[in-house]
Amino acid sequence: MGPIQPDTPTTLKSRPSKKRDRTTSRRAGGPLTEGDLLAIQQERYDRLLYTAHKQIHKQAKLVKNFLVQKEIRQKKQPQQSKQKQVDGNTSNTEAAPKIQTLKGIDLDLVTQQAIRQLGLYHSNPRLKSMASRGDDTSNEHKHKKTQDKMFQDSVPPRIEADHPSFDIVNAILTHKRFLQIMEEWNDKVTEFRQWCVELEASTEERSSEHHSIKKKRKKSVDKKGNKRNDDRQEHTQDYSDRYLHETSQDTSAMFCTLSGENEGINLDGDEDMAPKKKNRMGQRARKAKAMAIQAKQEGRSDYESLNWRAPKTSNKDGAKEDGDADYKSTRNKRTKDDGPIKTEIKESTAPEHPSWAAKQAQSTGIVAFQGKKITFT
Repeated sequence: MGPIQPDTPTTLKSRPSKKRDRTTSRRAGGPLTEGDLLAIQQERYDRLLYTAHKQIHKQAKLVKNFLVQKEIRQKKQPQQSKQKQVDGNTSNTEAAPKIQTLKGIDLDLVTQQAIRQLGLYHSNPRLKSMASRGDDTSNEHKHKKTQDKMFQDSVPPRIEADHPSFDIVNAILTHKRFLQIMEEWNDKVTEFRQWCVELEASTEERSSEHHSIKKKRKKSVDKKGNKRNDDRQEHTQDYSDRYLHETSQDTSAMFCTLSGENEGINLDGDEDMAPKKKNRMGQRARKAKAMAIQAKQEGRSDYESLNWRAPKTSNKDGAKEDGDADYKSTRNKRTKDDGPIKTEIKESTAPEHPSWAAKQAQSTGIVAFQGKKITFT
């Protein structure tokens, strides 16, 4: 006996596309419309249905193989008595078609009945949209109603007790290994339903807030439109008057200084009122100063090697308190009138080199003539 196909099979052969319908995408900042809400829910529902069908089908296959192996082991058990052997032969002949039926069971039928028990088929957002359309008789709604009817007919029906594969399907669905995945997916379906309810509630709140904001904006345009224009005109008029007043003062001051009258009144006043700049030390200089002051207070001498020295106050004569010279001046200043500067030449008492003495003797004095004088007659 071959596998029994369901009356209206709905198998998922290919995964639905992840691309969103850009035509139903909502505008930025605006509330979700009914079409946008349905598209978002339908996209998540399709992904959930595909994943559920894939995982439940895989688990049903494992349970089916386990049941087939169990039947084969029972067939190969040794018989203890002849009576049992006779009974065993009859049971073996009955077990062979049962194994064939298990091997040929349609796993899609098991998967569809499991998803139906979870209630995932009836959580489809299209069923809600069918009830919300009402009795509209337009052509567009008639077309949608025909599509909804086709979709409703495609939902697999519940198998009855007189179905040939009812016992095998029920054995797989009630197996302890299969019940684990049913519990997991029961939680996931519950989460999906809660998410749909929260999404619809938040959409209603956003739409009501959006409509109230629109009404307030329309009223504010009628009441405050003229007032805002008046404020802008006053602001521009004040700015233009202030700008003209400032330019007139500046030109009068310029002509006064060019003519020579009241010279220096504005400029000197501006210079006196201008704040003087302070040369603030850098971070490293401040740190070196603090370390040097601390070292000096503690009596250590290593502060002199740091990059800071205490300022030296000068006396009336110009000499420093510490007795150091003023390194800033390029020439030494004379504090007293000592007259002309006297230059003293010190005679050297060190012995001279022989070559130096011979050279000096040749260059000093007139040498006397020591030869013979020849006269010509």
